[in-house]
Amino acid sequence: MAPQRFFRHPLVVLATSGTLGDFWPMLALGDALIRRGVRVRLSAPASFLPHARKFGLETCPCRPQVDARHARRFAKSWDHWIGPQLWAQPSAVDLEGRYHDLMTAARDADLFIFTPTQFLGFLVPEKTGIPAMIAAIAPPHVARQPGGDDTPKFFLHQLPELPANTVPPHREGEALVHFGDHIRSFRASIGLPREPADLLPGSGHVLAAISRHFCDPDTEQFPNIDVTGFWFHERPEWRYWHPDPLLERFVEKEHPPLVLSFSSLPLCDAKSVLKIHSRAAALLGRRLVVLSGWAGFRKKDIPRDCREHVYVTGELPHTWLFERSAAVIHHGGIGTLARAMQCGKPMLIEPYGNDQFYNAWRVVKLGIGAAAHPRWMTPEALADLIEKKVITPETCRRARKMADNISGDPGVEHAAELVMARL
Repeated sequence: MAPQRFFRHPLVVLATSGTLGDFWPMLALGDALIRRGVRVRLSAPASFLPHARKFGLETCPCRPQVDARHARRFAKSWDHWIGPQLWAQPSAVDLEGRYHDLMTAARDADLFIFTPTQFLGFLVPEKTGIPAMIAAIAPPHVARQPGGDDTPKFFLHQLPELPANTVPPHREGEALVHFGDHIRSFRASIGLPREPADLLPGSGHVLAAISRHFCDPDTEQFPNIDVTGFWFHERPEWRYWHPDPLLERFVEKEHPPLVLSFSSLPLCDAKSVLKIHSRAAALLGRRLVVLSGWAGFRKKDIPRDCREHVYVTGELPHTWLFERSAAVIHHGGIGTLARAMQCGKPMLIEPYGNDQFYNAWRVVKLGIGAAAHPRWMTPEALADLIEKKVITPETCRRARKMADNISGDPGVEHAAELVMARL
């Protein structure tokens, strides 16, 4: 009698780190793969994993733990205008623990897909030989970079009173300089050469969860890149969501409101930020809807004379709110940015770190909004900027055109087909 053969579904492991903007697109990819009959295991911070289990994904927690409470505790390290950044401190990065978590997640994998934010992901295929792909969520990881006359000058351009030093100083202090040595020493400790023989980012297959309508990929550095468009994720609990009647009446009355959302970005002084934006909206005669987010905006911190015109709320579907807004004010995180573009809304970006600076530059370059230095802000300057650069007929027209353009991108379903072709 011939031995029985058991069919084994291929296992794709997705690995990411960072905040919600890094997590939701990978969950969207995981969901698309599950629907194609693939086993999917997601490695991400533990606080995010309950969302993945709703879609039938296997889960494996990874360090560091990231959630709103942790982020607020270390809010200063998220602000690149003031630094120094915690992530640049070798003593603060548990390389051994992170590597252990990734190797645990990758066990028995047929394909390993990781984001650049999970920077030790490069070690897994090098150590195990598992085929790998990179999922680029943030545009700067794979986009053609500005240079020469194209260098971002958006802060100076938008608010004349700002100094000429319009981008955060490069963090080239002792911690960051020696972080490379820290990585090389760790590679040696796990039996790898101190320097990799072949850098996967340049020679491997890259899935770019960005739109060509937003930025151009660097095809010289990444010859094997597929740009699919943004990977949008819809939370299942929001399929039957209805707004609170008070919020609905606030949003729907008279002219569309402005929206303020910093999503999963903590702030060192959320009270001051809320005060400035509340007064700016009042100067414009506009209502303001504020998503509390990881910044922790609170209703009690609204200036007393602005409370009639400002509404602070918790989590809700961005699409519902953005579609009913006049403009979106945010930090430039790719998740919020992509959703605002999908809804055809002009925006004001106030970047604090990481990819937010590049994203702000592209928004200004494309004429779909403006950018401002978050630490050189007054209600008067903010109101003037919104009125003259954001909610103008021309900026609104370009934003609607961008929405039309990105609606034609194949998105996460195409990305899933590209992954299936590798199995």
